[in-house]
Amino acid sequence: MYHTQDSVTFDIPTLIKLLPDNPITMNRKRAEALGIKDDDEVEVVSLTTGRKVRCKVKVTDDIREDTVFTYFGFGRHSRGMKFAYGHGFDVNLLISDQITDPISGSVAQSLNIVKVRKAS
Repeated sequence: MYHTQDSVTFDIPTLIKLLPDNPITMNRKRAEALGIKDDDEVEVVSLTTGRKVRCKVKVTDDIREDTVFTYFGFGRHSRGMKFAYGHGFDVNLLISDQITDPISGSVAQSLNIVKVRKAS
């Protein structure tokens, strides 16, 4: 699904209808412990950047309890994006560019820690 929102295909109406946003995926046990249910709106706070976003959550047993996942390529900021504007959130808001992978030098996405709570 990531490629439905990349730089070539991000403003195609049919693809946006298929996948209009990027909810986080979260482990069922962890979600239950936090009082979160499937399709709830949550707040995700980055402990590395201090920024936060609101989004929906998909609850599953198919992810580790200490992990959340979402697709990149959403959260377009330009109103010139006729169809993509306003869909999903920008994952880059939660990722610090100060934490880099020592081997590749790229941003170390898996080292960014977030806190998830039910939106009020």
